[in-house]
Amino acid sequence: MPKLLLGELITSSDRVWHDGLFYKLSSLTSGDDAHTPAIDANSLVAFRDMYQNVTSRVRYQGLLSGPLPVRQGTRLGGESSPLFYLVYINGLISELEESGNGVCLYDINMSAPTVADDMLDLTICSEFAPTGTMCQ
Repeated sequence: MPKLLLGELITSSDRVWHDGLFYKLSSLTSGDDAHTPAIDANSLVAFRDMYQNVTSRVRYQGLLSGPLPVRQGTRLGGESSPLFYLVYINGLISELEESGNGVCLYDINMSAPTVADDMLDLTICSEFAPTGTMCQ
């Protein structure tokens, strides 16, 4: 009997690589015209400035570390963060949906349901595979 295998694939927007995100943002095009950028140059510069030279500190047992560079992740609670996360993972979601693997419910592809900053990987297997392996 086939079984539905659930596996959390991506857990959070704290894994968004900044340089990769801004490459994808600058590559977005508008509508049917593949040559018209979806985001104007001034907005791209402003978005990049929000994430350049960002540092964080760690407090542990009353001690505060020196500044540590932050090179990945979107800002917690930032208005643009959900959009940035979706832009960042959109290619992965498209690949999963186009792969022909995963779960379809009638005509709805549900191989990678995504909400906020969580995505679930759904696959149907004839039997359960060991953790970290693909279904046969």
